[in-house]
Amino acid sequence: MLVGSDCHYVPGEAPSAGHSAFVELTSRFAEEGTLRAVILNGDVTDFQAISKHQRIMWEPQPSVADELAVVQERMAEIASIAGLDTELAMTIGNHDARLDSKLSASVPELEGVPDLDLRSHISADWAMSWQVEINGSGPDSVLVKHRHRSGANATKANLISAGRSIVTGHTHQPGITRISHGARHLYGVDAGCIAALNSKAFVGYTEMAAAAGMANWASGFVVLTFASGRLLPPELVLLLDEEAGNLFSRARRARPAAHSSLKLAGCSRRSD
Repeated sequence: MLVGSDCHYVPGEAPSAGHSAFVELTSRFAEEGTLRAVILNGDVTDFQAISKHQRIMWEPQPSVADELAVVQERMAEIASIAGLDTELAMTIGNHDARLDSKLSASVPELEGVPDLDLRSHISADWAMSWQVEINGSGPDSVLVKHRHRSGANATKANLISAGRSIVTGHTHQPGITRISHGARHLYGVDAGCIAALNSKAFVGYTEMAAAAGMANWASGFVVLTFASGRLLPPELVLLLDEEAGNLFSRARRARPAAHSSLKLAGCSRRSD
């Protein structure tokens, strides 16, 4: 399974090296017949124009329509090569929630009017939910959600809070924390961000700190491999050079994920 987070797709920007690598591995694992699921773990959108935060100086803010168009294009690219038997899921991040939240707060009288929610603009190929549960909800399952705790110790705090392996995003700081109880190993994973650190989405509010390498952010994503329904040590795919597209990964050829299943909590699908 592949889990990528924080795409923050912006109109007018070429696909990031992280996105291209994510597409490439999706295609490779699909061709090998080992890919069971692709999860975009929140903040596929950015929605600067409808943020609750004030505009920074005269920073350009893409229109909502243009943002939705590029999100649809990038997600369609992933779906087109993932394979018919691969589950596609998108969790809702805080940026993704901006569209529905803005409309429900400003014009609540429009509730129920077609096409005024994000779900209506995401392909029916993708299930959409607050979180995804892999292999049930027991102690050996894996929870995937956009965020819970934040800060430098988020992976450990999330793992302790969940009581099972968990994959999050939001902080843009990829990392893995392991807690072991004998032969039982649990993992708290931050998937980093698919977006480029020099993306226009990050310029103003980080004051270029992300692009300058001062925010402890990193572009990348996570490969989850299962054997007999149990999660093996997760593997980070980290971007070393955005311009060159160089990656670092010890990702092995994915093994068949025996007895792995997805349960989408709070899930919604379009019925076109």
